[in-house]
Amino acid sequence: MGKFVKAKSEQAFFKVALYGKTGSGKTLTSLLWAEGLAAREGKRVAFVDTERGSEFYSIDIPERTVHPKAFDFDRLITRSLMETLEAVESIDYQVMLECADGSTSFVIWLTQKNRERARRYFEVLGVDPELLKDPGYIEYQLGLDIEGREVSFGTKEEEYNGRHSVKVVWIGKRSDPNLSQSAARFFGGASEGGDTDGDEIPF
Repeated sequence: MGKFVKAKSEQAFFKVALYGKTGSGKTLTSLLWAEGLAAREGKRVAFVDTERGSEFYSIDIPERTVHPKAFDFDRLITRSLMETLEAVESIDYQVMLECADGSTSFVIWLTQKNRERARRYFEVLGVDPELLKDPGYIEYQLGLDIEGREVSFGTKEEEYNGRHSVKVVWIGKRSDPNLSQSAARFFGGASEGGDTDGDEIPF
């Protein structure tokens, strides 16, 4: 059974819904926000187009007083929620970290591109990769198995629009004597004995 904890302000993903009349600027505003967030995170903008209206924003429009240059985004034309989810192919597992300075979080991205790195992160957390093939284990037992495990982690400082934050960028075994080398291996660096992909894990 879950326990009540004191509410506190924590960094969260940006979620918003826009409402307005036709031509009021909903799409333009969304693209401006998305462009800024993508630049901050080093990612691309994904545009789900349900009305085939994105062409207007993919070309230069000199008469457009706000952002006359074309927006750079990837587009999916569909009205299907399932097709959208299949196209995204991106889910994540958020690990809460408690330390002397307070609590923070680390996100393990469960994508095809990040498959091997995710497997290593779960191994750091003491999870047998074979168990990750079982959806029931991930949903009901995984959180219990990693609770209370001690790890080391590395951070980097970020600043955007005058706001300063510290982001966890890697985690490693608490007892690892070569944390810098281990961190480099997580990010695809060379390691002694070579770096192998291992068995694929179908998240």
